[in-house]
Amino acid sequence: ILIATPTRSPIPPTLTPAPLPSSTPAVSSTQVSTKDGMVLIYIPAGDFLMGSADSDKEANSDEKPQHKVYLDAFWIDKTEVTNVMYARCVQAGACQTLFETKSFARSSYYTNAQFKDFPVIYVSWDDAGKYCKWAERRLPTEAETEYMLRAAGKANGNYHFGDNEADLKDHAWYSENADNKTHPVA
Repeated sequence: ILIATPTRSPIPPTLTPAPLPSSTPAVSSTQVSTKDGMVLIYIPAGDFLMGSADSDKEANSDEKPQHKVYLDAFWIDKTEVTNVMYARCVQAGACQTLFETKSFARSSYYTNAQFKDFPVIYVSWDDAGKYCKWAERRLPTEAETEYMLRAAGKANGNYHFGDNEADLKDHAWYSENADNKTHPVA
């Protein structure tokens, strides 16, 4: 005679879900475009004061009134589009050949390999749109540009680094330090 004795079945383990990777990139995350090699920077969502205060005597009237703007997160190109990047779009047949291949200071610019990492110039608004479509991106809005330049809402001065115009030379090429020439993008 067999007598059945109860046996304990092991308790099945409880499934503990593994933490999912965050779908929100970290601040200052980067990614590289497979189309043109552009490095893109993640700009987190947030709000900022867009425009200029009424007390700002140097501001144009279309910069006023200053108002709060909220933006969703977005990705933006780290630098200007370079000659070599634009040439890839032309080679792909999505962009037109530039009507001018020299620059103000250089008789050979766009087609000269020495300047491949310099910003492309003489691109029309329509050509910029075609480039963006080919690169699977878009031009930033005015609000996105100002938000990004104000360090994602954290800077309230005229520049992302503050209000001291003397420091501008450490952050950008402009009429006072560029020697009337384009320079490689950083």
